Amino acid sequence: IPPSTAYNLLLPTLFSVLALGAYSIGYNLVAATKRSLRNLHFASPRLAGISAAIMLVVLGNLGTARMFYEGFKQMGTDSGEPTETFVLGATQAVKGVGEYLTRTDQMPYPLDQWYWNPSRVITPGAGEAGPITEFPFFTFLYGDLHAHLINRPITLLALAWGIAWLLSAEEKRPRRWADILMTFFVGGIIYGALRPTNTWDFPVYWVLGIMALAYAVWLRYRRLNWQQLLEMLVSVIALIALAQFLYQPYHAWYGQGYLSARIWDGSLTPLMDYVTIHGLFLFILISWMFIETRTWMEETPLSAIQRFKPYYGHVGAVLLILFAVVGLLLGLGYAVVLFVIPVGVWALVLLFRPGMGVSKQIALVMLGVGLALTFGVEIIVLQGDISRMNTVFKFYLEVWELFSLASGAALAWLIADLPFWKTGVRRVWGFLLGLLIFSAMLYPMIASIAKIRDRMAHSAPISLDGLAFMPYVTNYGELGETIDFGADYEAILWMQENIVGTPVIVEANVPEYRWGSRITNYTGLPSVLGWRWHQSQQRVSAVNHGIDSRLFDITDFYLTHSTEEALDFLATYDVKYIVVGGLERAYYDQVSPCRPDAEGTGISCELRGWPMGMPSAFDVDPNECELLDPENENSPLRCSPLGLRKFPVMEEAGLIQAVYENENTTIFEVME
Repeated sequence: IPPSTAYNLLLPTLFSVLALGAYSIGYNLVAATKRSLRNLHFASPRLAGISAAIMLVVLGNLGTARMFYEGFKQMGTDSGEPTETFVLGATQAVKGVGEYLTRTDQMPYPLDQWYWNPSRVITPGAGEAGPITEFPFFTFLYGDLHAHLINRPITLLALAWGIAWLLSAEEKRPRRWADILMTFFVGGIIYGALRPTNTWDFPVYWVLGIMALAYAVWLRYRRLNWQQLLEMLVSVIALIALAQFLYQPYHAWYGQGYLSARIWDGSLTPLMDYVTIHGLFLFILISWMFIETRTWMEETPLSAIQRFKPYYGHVGAVLLILFAVVGLLLGLGYAVVLFVIPVGVWALVLLFRPGMGVSKQIALVMLGVGLALTFGVEIIVLQGDISRMNTVFKFYLEVWELFSLASGAALAWLIADLPFWKTGVRRVWGFLLGLLIFSAMLYPMIASIAKIRDRMAHSAPISLDGLAFMPYVTNYGELGETIDFGADYEAILWMQENIVGTPVIVEANVPEYRWGSRITNYTGLPSVLGWRWHQSQQRVSAVNHGIDSRLFDITDFYLTHSTEEALDFLATYDVKYIVVGGLERAYYDQVSPCRPDAEGTGISCELRGWPMGMPSAFDVDPNECELLDPENENSPLRCSPLGLRKFPVMEEAGLIQAVYENENTTIFEVME
């Protein structure tokens, strides 16, 4: 399948697989507890599965609702006046709603911010890169087929493996050696795949797998002696050893680039930002924990509580210490501890509730691990990260996963208990839940529309073909050059239909976050250099990885006048096809900024846009160049090295042959 179509099929496939995995986990967690619930009619495993799937892959955070509120406040604030908080801020927001409904004003956001801003909720400190707060729907909507997206179904599969092992142990199902061996072999494949796919995920999910194996031994025997401890140890070693062994070729050749962490000394997550991201999940899970606690107290006779009277002092001391720790951390700026410590300790206590059932214990562990991760990123950051951008990003995706799965099951358990609530409480809780779900639904509704409308060419057809937009787009380079995508489109189609195998091509390599690598992206053919920054990141531990030398070599290849130098380049990188199109002309036909070199015999240029600068000297008389700013005689120069003129000369000599040509793009084949 051509890459331009395959990409657009991969995204919905992964979306579906992820939703199905969430459904399976939510369904089975509740199905295992159905017989123990008071209201069997409302205890629906299907509801749990659907809820978990929707929360994981469909809902957004509360960032869109917050955008509306802040936008209304700005609309309701007089020009030059600051927006307020609390009561005054709410008054401004109400006034802004009136302005909006009467169409006298509109939301103060450009189109792209409706799908972008909620993925950057946490307010960064001065000079810091903002932490990324992506969630699955944003990733799919943005079409971001990175490792963190590809690995999500695998992390769910790892969770499902551990949950299945625990449920089997709780039911004390008979085990045959063949079943055990096959189960661990499959587990090794699953857990082993985590590390090669996305290294951020494997530590957390390996720990969860180890916890599942250890607790399963306790569930089967309800006692601990040396035999059970040995079984725990052997089980853990077997799983991790298989996970490592089955992917040994990968580990043998893999070099870890980022090996250390450091204490984070920058800004911390404000509580409002924390609630904006996790608010819906925390509301559901805390509500469920409250019901579980109330039921526990109702089922516990007073005489049982009296037995703990000698320990009241110890309990009070522990609570006092926890209160002091929370106060100390709050004083240090760690606002998230208002949720992390109280809710985490509460979940830990509930784990020991008699008759809790392993499914509910699993949900509590998911909540506890998620809380711990949200606090961990306040303290530790990966060495080499950009501020704490990616540390928050990767671990918050895991938190979203754990919280959404636990919340899907918790919601089903809550609804099963709902008929036993007081009418007023039930209505208030239902209203708050509905408000939060509606707020979370705003993102997929608003962001989807905004992303669809935010197009390079509004006249382009709606299609699974990611190439279909190109004939409708004309781009403009940094110096006003016209780059006709339509010409490249026709060349790409020709290459897809006529080039056999995977020969190497060479095309313009441009600065990051610009239109580049378009031929290799849309044909799948290898090029001399892909996207420079990712190539550098993926080889950060390698010595002399050659990324920058390839970058310089490509530049020199297009700019040099020498046929011999060009042939050396083509032989060095085994290039079969040369691309000369609008992008190559934009970057290599005229270069800037340039200045006369020290000897005055030529010019020295830094090809525009490269953050590192690319100093090169060309045999061009400075008098043949023109000022970038005609009004300023000291302005840098724009010069024409005329390097692209060598290609017709090489063709006349029989060294290369134009195998495809349209009005703006030529594909040359290198002759043997």
